[in-house]
Amino acid sequence: MALVNQTTVSIRSKTTPEGPFTELLACFDLPDFGADPENVDTTTLKDKVMTGEQGIGDPGELEFQFRYRPGEDQAYAVLDGLREAKDLEIQVEYAVGLTITFPISSFSTKFTGGGVNEVMNFTLAVSLAGDFKIKTPTV
Repeated sequence: MALVNQTTVSIRSKTTPEGPFTELLACFDLPDFGADPENVDTTTLKDKVMTGEQGIGDPGELEFQFRYRPGEDQAYAVLDGLREAKDLEIQVEYAVGLTITFPISSFSTKFTGGGVNEVMNFTLAVSLAGDFKIKTPTV
């Protein structure tokens, strides 16, 4: 079984529906993909116990963590280019063949760290515009 770590993950973006996915940046921390569905209460006054059904889940914002390396990968310049995009999609592909693709409606960035003995990083937080498309590898 292959170990999945940050060196075996590619993060790509696509800025138009027909455009190709291009490598985004080297990431060191990925978000969880998916959401736990909420419980919708369906209990009536005749029920002896509470009943419920699964509703929709809210994955919240997805946060990706990147190292900030000025002059090396020009991370902020890459993200600035995405700000003008329409129909933006992100694709995460693991070396084991698992691919997760999802449309986003907006994103924000923030710098973290930079203190004494701290590495300067930045966070890319994205909001979903649709569902996850998960492609599992064929064996």
